[in-house]
Amino acid sequence: MADPLLMTAAIGAGAGAAFLALCYMAGSLLQSQAIKTYARLEIDEYVLSAILVILVLGIVAGRDQILLPLSGTQTPDAAVANELGLIQGRLFNATRDLAVNNLRLGMLVGYNYNYQIPLVLPAAYTRGSSPSAGAGPLVSSLITGSDGLWLLALFVRAEYIFYLFLSRFASLEYLLPLGIVLRFVGPTRKIGGMLIGAGLAVYLVFPAAVLFGAALHPSLMPQGAMPMVQPPGSLPQNSVVCSQVIADLAAIGEIVGPTGICSLLPFFPGTPSIPAPIGIGMPGCAYWVSLIWWGIKFFFDVGMALSLPNNAMVISPDALIQSYYRPLVQGALPFALQTAMGAMALVLAHIIPLILIAKSLIEFFASEGQIYGLSKII
Repeated sequence: MADPLLMTAAIGAGAGAAFLALCYMAGSLLQSQAIKTYARLEIDEYVLSAILVILVLGIVAGRDQILLPLSGTQTPDAAVANELGLIQGRLFNATRDLAVNNLRLGMLVGYNYNYQIPLVLPAAYTRGSSPSAGAGPLVSSLITGSDGLWLLALFVRAEYIFYLFLSRFASLEYLLPLGIVLRFVGPTRKIGGMLIGAGLAVYLVFPAAVLFGAALHPSLMPQGAMPMVQPPGSLPQNSVVCSQVIADLAAIGEIVGPTGICSLLPFFPGTPSIPAPIGIGMPGCAYWVSLIWWGIKFFFDVGMALSLPNNAMVISPDALIQSYYRPLVQGALPFALQTAMGAMALVLAHIIPLILIAKSLIEFFASEGQIYGLSKII
């Protein structure tokens, strides 16, 4: 990485020297003492720019060695990827565990976990209430927690992509080379210093902040696994409603449907044509098969709905509190909240130093008086 920057530094030094020569020649040609004085002052800044560029080249060349105390046995980039991946994995695992708890609670709160009654006024068949209905608000909390953890995991993933783009591509390919060239030329010195400061911040400070956050990780993130509630027992009707055979038959009916069934009629010679009712706008076979299929589903749903309330999985309030409420409210949800807050704190520990130190670096490299800039960064 240092060779392209050395070439860039040589180009910048040449451009700065050419600018100084033109200024001095213009002052001599126009007999302007002000232009000559400006050229002399620019020589000092040119020398300081050369010193700063040498410093930048040294930092870029020794970046991995500078970060080695923080990265341990890994290379800095691998350590950064490992840390951000660890945070993201914690969030994904917490999201999954909340979803499993939500599924198990939903099996208890409802009659079963994937059964619906496609009829008007289902209270007529469910007798107006579901077993353990008082646990329903917990479902909303679990869903909200899962959504929040998932969004945080996506944010951490976006931070990693942001790191890859800026630290390994933008800083070395654009920010630092362009900033070095512009820093040597008087009129663009501040812009060049700003680019150098931003490039060093994302190339050096950003990984350092992430690796520093890795040291805080064990104290901010919860240890162990999220408490999980036990799945409730199976109802007799679940063996029918949730039967794989029933599910396969329903899937085949939805996929094949009337079109597939009616397409078999030409293979049976002599089958009479079945007319559809007037105004339906579809072939008669498809109409009648659809009606028969809907009737089968209707009577199956009604039959199951009538029997479910009599076989509901009802447990006592004490058992509900002991087996579900306490593990979720005192265990799973606090664990999810601590995971979310720890992830947010770690992300802030990455971003806040990056912004603050980038501001100081920009002031240092873009300032005219380097003593002032050095005092600021110290």
